[in-house]
Amino acid sequence: MNSLIRNIPKTEDGLILYLNIIYYYEALNDRTKVIQLLNNLNTAKFKVSDKVLTYYLRLTNHLLGFKDETVFLSQPKNVHTSSYQWVYKPLNIQEELKGIVK
Repeated sequence: MNSLIRNIPKTEDGLILYLNIIYYYEALNDRTKVIQLLNNLNTAKFKVSDKVLTYYLRLTNHLLGFKDETVFLSQPKNVHTSSYQWVYKPLNIQEELKGIVK
């Protein structure tokens, strides 16, 4: 897993993968690894739009229990899961926020 983490591309998909690895360790109840990965996260290196970055950072804060972001995450104008969000917008897909199951 460490080799995968070191070689994650510095793209939008790479950031999403990195955060999903954090969620994985949270599900395993390995808080030490979660904190280590968060401390090593340098968002400036990832080529990602500000809206997408903000969405995922606030989602991560919420999922890890650092801050209740329910209000922000429940507003459709704040949901930017991808720079290709415009492709999915006409489909009116409803987002459902679920916690990390441990």
